[in-house]
Amino acid sequence: LPTNWNYAQRDELYQRIIALGDKHMRDVMHIVFGSEMHFSVGDELDVDFEKLDEGICDKLDKLVRLKTAENMNQVESAAKIVNETKTIQEKKEETKKDSQAKKKVPKY
Repeated sequence: LPTNWNYAQRDELYQRIIALGDKHMRDVMHIVFGSEMHFSVGDELDVDFEKLDEGICDKLDKLVRLKTAENMNQVESAAKIVNETKTIQEKKEETKKDSQAKKKVPKY
C-alpha cells in the first residue's frame, strides 16, 4: 500500500475502482463522502482523485483489493463448478459408451 499517493498511483486506483463496476460504487461513495451521506439512483458526484486525502486513498485501495479478491473467488468457484459438471457429463458419456459396447458384443 502506498503511503504517499502520487498522480500515477491515484490514476491507477481510479481505473481499478471503475473496473469494479456500478455494483460497488455505493461503497466507494461512502468511503469518499462518509457513510452518513445518502445517495439516490442516478446521483452524479464528482471525485477529484488528485485531491483525495491519502487515508481515503488507502481505504479505497483496501476496498478494491477486497472486492477484486471476492470476484476472483467467485470466478474460481464458477470455473470449478463448470469443470465438475464437465467431469460428471464425461463420466455419463463413458458409461453410456461402455453399455453400448457391451450390447454390441456377440453372445455365444
